[in-house]
Amino acid sequence: MASLHPEGSVTVVAISDMHGLHLRDDVIDLPNGDVLVVAGDIELRGERDVAQLQRWLASLPHPHKVVGFGNMDRAAYEAYSSSSSSGLSLPGAVVVVDGVVEVAGLRLLASPWSPRYAGVWQLADEAAAAAHWSRLLPPDLQLDVLVTHTPPYGFGDLTRGRHVGDKQLLHAVQALHRPPQLWVCGHIHEAVGEHRVPHAAASDPRGILLINAAVYYAGY
Repeated sequence: MASLHPEGSVTVVAISDMHGLHLRDDVIDLPNGDVLVVAGDIELRGERDVAQLQRWLASLPHPHKVVGFGNMDRAAYEAYSSSSSSGLSLPGAVVVVDGVVEVAGLRLLASPWSPRYAGVWQLADEAAAAAHWSRLLPPDLQLDVLVTHTPPYGFGDLTRGRHVGDKQLLHAVQALHRPPQLWVCGHIHEAVGEHRVPHAAASDPRGILLINAAVYYAGY
C-alpha cells in the first residue's frame, strides 16, 4: 500500500499473483484504499475464472479498480489476441493492456509482458524486449504509477539466487525524464516486498518505490 500526492493523498493498494487465492476469504485480506491495482497472474483460464474475478472485484470497497494481466492469464491474452474480440471487459474496473489511463487523478500505465518463461505475453529475447519497452515507455512519458507484471532486472526479481527480471524494462524506466512515484510488479513470488530502483530524477533519493505485490507465497 502506498500514498501518493501527499497534498491530496491517494492511497493505492496493490496485489499480484493471486493464482486463484483471491477466491479464498481466509488467505487474502486487502486493506482499504482509493485505488486497487492488480498486476496480473490472477489465473484466468476461461470464462468461469473471468466471472469469478468479476464477482470478487464487485465485493471490494475500493472506489477505483485497475486490472492488469500476466503470463498465466490465458483467457485475457486470447481476448486481446483474437481479431474478433475487442478485449476483456470487467464491469466496475478499468482494464489496462499496454496503455495509459487516468484514475483518481493518477496517470497509470500497465503492461502484462515478461521475459520468455512460460505461458502467454512472452518477450522472445532481448531485442523483442527492447523494442517493446522503448515503444511503450518513451523518455518523455509522464506517469504517476507504472504497473508491469515482470519486475526489472536486479530489483524484486531474485529467485533461487538468480536475478531474472527484465533488463530492457529497467533501461527504459531509468531513461524516463520523470520517473513514476510508484512501480508495481509481481511474477517472482519469492521477491515480494518493497524495493528501491535508482533513478537520477526520482523525488526520493532512495529511488523509485517498487512494490512486488505477489501474494501466492506470502499469503499461502
